[in-house]
Amino acid sequence: MLARYAGVEPGNLRFAVGQHGKPYLLGARRALDFNLSHSGEWLACVVTAGIPVGVDLEACEPTRRVMTLARRFFREEEVAALADCCDASKRDRFYDFWTLKEAAVKARGSMLVSGLDSRGFALAFDSDGVSAWGHIAVTTPDNATAAQYCLLDLLSGYRLAICWLPALPLQPRLQAFELFESGDSRTCDLPLRASTWRASSIMTPTTTGKCRLS
Repeated sequence: MLARYAGVEPGNLRFAVGQHGKPYLLGARRALDFNLSHSGEWLACVVTAGIPVGVDLEACEPTRRVMTLARRFFREEEVAALADCCDASKRDRFYDFWTLKEAAVKARGSMLVSGLDSRGFALAFDSDGVSAWGHIAVTTPDNATAAQYCLLDLLSGYRLAICWLPALPLQPRLQAFELFESGDSRTCDLPLRASTWRASSIMTPTTTGKCRLS
């Protein structure tokens, strides 16, 4: 995936890592930023044209004690919003919050555990919060590197969030591909569950990919 955008053979890609482990390309011909996340049987890779980006993919574990984790890592208002959800949507809403928080931390190359409660989110959906389009609001003060966020519904039983910096007043052009072990790929549907931008915004490029782990 990276080699296609970098214009080099995969074996010629060179990497380094930031202070907290976020990888980046060395000597790339084009300005690219990327981030990786894996959970269950899937690996997600998101690539942008040089805009700092973070992605988080999570398998929604049915036995996980989501309220216990929320009280430990989330802000009070997020715990309250989660508690107000019906049992059918509580787990999915938890993973919406979790993936947004991880994506925000990863986009900035920060430490994970210490940064989960540094940004708060509020989610508003048209209907039950599971299948309808929604709006993401950041509820905590941010700085000059304020970001855009989106939640994507690519895989059943998973949640995926993307964060990129800064919060440009533009709607991104998101493209999703499934990459196979053979090197072939196919374009995937890209159902947008929620975002921080409005649909009337202008389009600008951002690209996402995912591939199944062997």
